[in-house]
Amino acid sequence: NNIAEQIFNEILRQCVEKGLVGGGILYTDSTHIKAKANKHKKKQVEVAVTPKAYLAELDAQVDQEREELGKKPFEHRGGGSAKRMQSTTDPESGQQSREGKPNGFYYSEHRTVDSKRNVIVNVHVEPANINDVTALPEILDEIETRLGTLPRYMGLDAGYHNAGIAHLLEEGNTRGNRLPAAHTQRRTLREVPLRLRRGARRIHLS
Repeated sequence: NNIAEQIFNEILRQCVEKGLVGGGILYTDSTHIKAKANKHKKKQVEVAVTPKAYLAELDAQVDQEREELGKKPFEHRGGGSAKRMQSTTDPESGQQSREGKPNGFYYSEHRTVDSKRNVIVNVHVEPANINDVTALPEILDEIETRLGTLPRYMGLDAGYHNAGIAHLLEEGNTRGNRLPAAHTQRRTLREVPLRLRRGARRIHLS
């Protein structure tokens, strides 16, 4: 059931109503939650790997340009598959094996906090072997659903940035800049403009 989520949404609604949530500047970061899984009880599975959405869009643009030039479209290959270790006691978790991270099966909790009063506005959970950047589009959708709009700025670390996020850049040229010290929480942030489905926003990467 989703009772916990309903309670969260109601508390958030009241915080917004009382003016405790500004919505203009949000910060998102992830932390690891240990799964209730024995790291020795696992099996190797093969999972389908689908091309990134932005790659499919780029392929479509190339095909359109080739068609306009009277050329045949390229033959695009599928995403193929990859092998991963899966827990037999908690198959929804993900195995971590990166340097500097604890080994075993974990989840990644992506928590988004509003800068005005440090109110948590969104929580998103993924298997720990899913890259942070993969979860970002869905996190933005959840934030927009809960707050009714997207923030003007988001503070993120560099783990949320790759070519896929760069592809979301707004078509207009928006150069990166530094936020005032009051918003950096004593860290320097690089601004990367982000093209969202509805309106231009900017994401800041530390």
